[in-house]
Amino acid sequence: MYIGVPTTEMEALSKTYRVLGSLVRAVVGNWSDIMRQELETLIDEARSTTMSCDESEAQRRSFAYGNTNIENDKVTKESINTAATRIDSGHGSDH
Repeated sequence: MYIGVPTTEMEALSKTYRVLGSLVRAVVGNWSDIMRQELETLIDEARSTTMSCDESEAQRRSFAYGNTNIENDKVTKESINTAATRIDSGHGSDH
């Protein structure tokens, strides 16, 4: 019991917190179920999607940029595109 707080007020606060806690758990639980269902739908759609060559190449370059830029902020999208073009043309890192 808190000093100076009447028992009836503490009981009322305790009940209010329990009700609010239940409400928050219900909202979060429902939101979580909805998000899981939406995510499962998106995953199912992705499984049946075939990317074009251009889409696959764009994803490859985006992946390369995202993973290298984390370690080295001097890596730019332009430098990734330049390197990818060199690799695709068979020149590798010789130039």
